[in-house]
Amino acid sequence: MKKKPHPYSWLLKLANEGDPKAQFELAFRLAGGQGFKQDSDEAARWFLSAAELGLPEAQNELGSFFLYGDEGFPQNESLAAKWFLAAAEQGFAESQLSLGQMLRDGVGIPKDEAEGKKWLDLAAKNGLTEDNAADENGLPEDNSDADDDRQ
Repeated sequence: MKKKPHPYSWLLKLANEGDPKAQFELAFRLAGGQGFKQDSDEAARWFLSAAELGLPEAQNELGSFFLYGDEGFPQNESLAAKWFLAAAEQGFAESQLSLGQMLRDGVGIPKDEAEGKKWLDLAAKNGLTEDNAADENGLPEDNSDADDDRQ
């Protein structure tokens, strides 16, 4: 009896041939156990490969993973900034926003409010602001500057 090919054999083939979008898709499927046995180590390898090949979506994901210590990556804010910068320079709004916040707040990199504002303005120009990012992610808006009338 002939063995049936894996339903995502085409994805494996493209990833192994160096297609960064296929590597990114494969990484997500491995991380979530979608169509493959869940394998965080293998997912991390594919995320890193796609990012190193210049895919901004993968670079942004790596930035988030390093920022928060997710998906088997250690928390490393300076590496997060490196990957956010790589994607931000390609016009990826999520990375522009994250990098701008890191620079403005001095998270993992030296504080530079002017440079942070530059990246936050670029993200806004690309349609992503801190307010609409919070709304899209279901996160509370930052009201730290608002007066608190509650006693």
